Amino acid sequence: MKNPFCFISIEQFSKPCTIFMICLVMVTSCENDKDRNMDSTPPSMVLPVADANDFLYISRIYSSVTTSPIGAIHRGLDFAPDGNLKEFQSVFDGVVTYIRLFNNEGSGTWQVNVHIDYNNRYGVEYAFEPCSESQADGQIQLDNILVSKGDQVSAAQVIGRLYTTSSNSHVHFSFFEDQQMTCPEEFWTDETRETLLDLIYAFNPDWDMCY
Repeated sequence: MKNPFCFISIEQFSKPCTIFMICLVMVTSCENDKDRNMDSTPPSMVLPVADANDFLYISRIYSSVTTSPIGAIHRGLDFAPDGNLKEFQSVFDGVVTYIRLFNNEGSGTWQVNVHIDYNNRYGVEYAFEPCSESQADGQIQLDNILVSKGDQVSAAQVIGRLYTTSSNSHVHFSFFEDQQMTCPEEFWTDETRETLLDLIYAFNPDWDMCY
C-alpha cells in the first residue's frame, strides 16, 4: 500500500483538517498494533516434525521433576531422527524472533536455536543439536535453517533440517507460556497429540508426555 502522506502538498499539510486526518491515521495504526501485541489466544499446534515416519521416537519427554522416568529436569521433547537432514516445521502461524548459533557450555557441543512467537503470550523454540564439538558442524546446522529472524511463518511450514553427526543428534522442542517453559500437551491438536504419544510409546510404552 502506498503511503498517503507522500501525496500531501505543503499547503495541504498546513490545513487543520489534514493534520486531524494524519493524527487519526496514526492513532488507528497504533491501536491496531496494540491489539496484535495484546493477543493472548492459545495456539492449537500441529506436529513439530514434517513427517513422523522420519523419526525413531521421542527420546526424552517433558519433566519438571526429578522423579519422572528420565530422573531429571527436562523442559521439552527430544526428537530422534531416522537419518540425516530430517525436516522440522512450524507448529503454528507466527514470527521468527531469533536464530542463534552457539556453543552449549554444559555439553561442549554446538547447536542452533530457533524461536517462534505465536503472540505476546505463547511461543516455541527448536534447539537443533547435532551433538558435535566442531564449530564447523554448528555452521552446517545453521546453513540448514530455512528461515530468518523476522520472517512470518505458517503452520506446517518447514523451518529447518537437523544435521546429524551421531546417534545422539536430536532437536529439543520447548513450549513457552508467559516466557516460561511449560508442558505443551494441552495445546496440540488431537491428531498431533496421538502421533506424539505413538513416538513416545515406540520405546517407552509406560511413559506420559509430561511430568
